[in-house]
Amino acid sequence: MKLLAFEASTRRLSVALWNDGALAEKSADVPNGGSERLLPWANALLAESGLVFAQLDGLALQADDGDLLLAAANLGLGAVWCGIKGHQEEAVRKILGAPSKLGVLCIIPLGYPAEAPPPSTKYKKTKVHWNRY
Repeated sequence: MKLLAFEASTRRLSVALWNDGALAEKSADVPNGGSERLLPWANALLAESGLVFAQLDGLALQADDGDLLLAAANLGLGAVWCGIKGHQEEAVRKILGAPSKLGVLCIIPLGYPAEAPPPSTKYKKTKVHWNRY
């Protein structure tokens, strides 16, 4: 099993790579911010282990999933945050083999995009209300 894990929800930032029983890690205490270190650390751990991102079996992350989405984009991957609630939680936990004592907040599918559409927005000025509806 090859897993890459990110921890960025506290002042102790870290990236760890589990490669078929061998653990490698890069980490530092960073009082504020510092998440820009995560991607270079991940790339270094993969390179040191002779792996590329596509060879990973999975990713793990602490609750600050915004950093994961940014890291995925920097690697050229497509990613989307999918909230899990209610009856979906048990189904996802079963698929993942996660114990019932753990809650499932979200899943973030990752993959290589089949296309690269131009940036767009769903913003509509008529749907924005100031001080009253």
